[in-house]
Amino acid sequence: MENTVEKIDFLTGCQIRASLAPFVDKLIAESKAYNKDFTILLLDIDHFKSFNDKYGHLDGDQVLKYFASSMRLDLARTECSIFRFGGDEFVIVFPGRSVKDVREIARTLQLMLNSRPFLLGGKLFKMSFSGGIVSGSKDGDNLDELFARADKAMYVSKKMGRSRTIVYSRIWLEYLMYYLRAAAIVLVMLAIAGTAFLLTNPHFMDMIFSAKKPELRMGAIVMPGKKTARIHLKSGAVMKGRIIKENDREVEVSLALETGEGSISVQKSMINRIERE
Repeated sequence: MENTVEKIDFLTGCQIRASLAPFVDKLIAESKAYNKDFTILLLDIDHFKSFNDKYGHLDGDQVLKYFASSMRLDLARTECSIFRFGGDEFVIVFPGRSVKDVREIARTLQLMLNSRPFLLGGKLFKMSFSGGIVSGSKDGDNLDELFARADKAMYVSKKMGRSRTIVYSRIWLEYLMYYLRAAAIVLVMLAIAGTAFLLTNPHFMDMIFSAKKPELRMGAIVMPGKKTARIHLKSGAVMKGRIIKENDREVEVSLALETGEGSISVQKSMINRIERE
């Protein structure tokens, strides 16, 4: 549970920033002397500045009070100390807790905060935070180093979309996963765009099915045991296959290709006539 202290921030009920340095210095000394680990979570409220600018500082103060009370509620049974570092930034120190433990705690805090929108003036505002985590025994020798690295991890959280918490020692891995996901999305979009182009561009389709370029022709093999149709394109090429679907705009034809069975959609505007067998 949060330690009882004399100096409390009047707005949020958290410990004041001046109490943070002596508290962490004591934990650093104990960590070096007795090999005791502790972990620091630095976080701030997502889009708080925009909210303040739009609704004013008085309503912004209500957001800060709600955010702090939400954290204290969810951490009531957890040994930790919560400090208001300044503005909408908070520091939570977890004595005896590993980075892995605090990462899970941060996820729970995020989920609980998301599930409790803030009610103001008859409107509900969904809240979230961005955070950075450092190990007190591994990521720095003093508060300044620890805070600078926690701040760097929190900055990466914001850069990657907010509403998340990143561990300082895993920043490189988070960047790798972030860019891999981005690359995968781009590849999927390119594949969709490429497929749409192939199926809707008449000039490219004419090139594929052009009788003048037999090496590029498709659908020359007839599927046995199926009723087939012969589709004459305006380009002069002929396809032979089974019609799967047909509407006013296009015909979907199943073809037996050298690499296996496949289907293709042909715009009706490209077809001269269809001979059904």
